[in-house]
Amino acid sequence: MSTATDTAPTPPRRRRRSRLWLVLLLVPLALAALVFGPRPQVADAGPPDARAAALTRDLAERLRGLLAGNAATAEISVTAEELDAALAAAQRLRPGLVAWADIEGEDLTLDVAAGAPLLPRGLELGLHAVLAPSGDGLRITSLRLGRLPLPPAAGMLALRLGLDRILGPGLGEYLLEAIETVRIAPGQVTVAFGFEGDARLSFYERLRERIRLAAAGPTDTGRVYHFLWWFDHAGDEGDLPEAGSALPYLRHVIAKAEETLLRAPPDDAKASIFAFTLYCGDDAFGPAIGVAVRPHMQGEGNHCDDTTLGGRVDLRRHFAVSAGLYAASTEQAALGVGELKELLDSNAGGSGFSFDDLAADLAGARFARAFLETPRADWPALLARITGEADVLPDLDGLPEGMSAAEFARRYGDVDSPEYRALLAEITARIDALPLYRAPLSN
Repeated sequence: MSTATDTAPTPPRRRRRSRLWLVLLLVPLALAALVFGPRPQVADAGPPDARAAALTRDLAERLRGLLAGNAATAEISVTAEELDAALAAAQRLRPGLVAWADIEGEDLTLDVAAGAPLLPRGLELGLHAVLAPSGDGLRITSLRLGRLPLPPAAGMLALRLGLDRILGPGLGEYLLEAIETVRIAPGQVTVAFGFEGDARLSFYERLRERIRLAAAGPTDTGRVYHFLWWFDHAGDEGDLPEAGSALPYLRHVIAKAEETLLRAPPDDAKASIFAFTLYCGDDAFGPAIGVAVRPHMQGEGNHCDDTTLGGRVDLRRHFAVSAGLYAASTEQAALGVGELKELLDSNAGGSGFSFDDLAADLAGARFARAFLETPRADWPALLARITGEADVLPDLDGLPEGMSAAEFARRYGDVDSPEYRALLAEITARIDALPLYRAPLSN
């Protein structure tokens, strides 16, 4: 039998509360559906080629010169071709990112789409922005996040917060406020900056520190100097060779780490890799991690300088630099930088695009990964598996080398073509087959 309370209507206050909770639940879901949805169709910049690699390098050098200078005012002009080249390089280094820029009339249009692995699988995000000329800082005239239109003021706030996150707290805001004028002409954007006093030098130093932290993480730079000293000292004592195979230097990476790092923080294992990169690869890697190689360890004073892998000095350098790039970032970054380097080499006057160099790049990254992912208790077992160069460097037979940009384009098209990917997969399979990586070190 029903009672009065069974059939009594819901009190108005309770109904209003239920509706409020429903609104609070549905509004974020609706916004998320607008923002995160199917990846927008972006006419991306495409894969980089030899010219794009050269343009990206030149643009990076100009940006560095602008930020490192000491003039109160400075400006930089960027062509549409340079923008496309830089975006193509960024896509290669950061899988999941697709971007495209267009300069038409007095507008600069930028479209960016991101998906996995930059975002969790299943989530995709697109950004569409239009910038216009301005005599008073940066001016956004149109902005859309996914399918959600946003007011330009929100875009400026988002840009400021995004740059702060990428560059460091306060650095994005400083950079945006330093922009005085933006001029847009057919095919070119010119941005003029105004800097107060020593603010630009302070900005540049803080930016360098941000880059160092992003590359080296919490790795103690003192540890890097410690391992550098051990490499140099072992060379002085004759324990490491000055000619012939560089394999003893690779073994030294693990042996000295096993001897000194058992109670050190986990990230300090990278210090041994970084020291190897600086000593046997390229000391220009040092500024990225906040380390300067001492003058007496450079040039003729460097014991590793004439050693080889695969009978070649350049293969040793490729291997060592990619090991450091992996430790600082990812295997994809090591491959991407290696590809850009080979594309640069394929230009006139370079040594040509060489797949054996790329094989050394991939092998160096794999060596670093194996060392950093192996539990410390298994480092002696890892070291025991490295007895010859064939344990760390794959067979290079049949890999094309020394190709000009025209020859590379004729044979492989670009670095996204099926032919290129097939050869890259073959190189990876050769590395996978090395005994060092085939079986687990312990049960």
